[in-house]
Amino acid sequence: MSHGQAAVERGFCVNKQVEAENSDTSTVAAKRLICDHMHAVGGLMNVDFHNSQLHVSCSTALQRYFTYQYQILTFSVFK
Repeated sequence: MSHGQAAVERGFCVNKQVEAENSDTSTVAAKRLICDHMHAVGGLMNVDFHNSQLHVSCSTALQRYFTYQYQILTFSVFK
């Protein structure tokens, strides 16, 4: 008997697979967000890649990563 939670249960399966690769919660949340968006728009072929916000975000991603790593290093040194 179905209890209407199939989508939620599929999400748990995806989360478990992602968790096996990387246990950082922010990474799991980011991957989940991407997966949910792709499902919402009907698949990868329906994602709008011409969005200027997407281009800006991608072009600044490496700098944001370095800033994040620097903050982690700075805060761990002063603890």
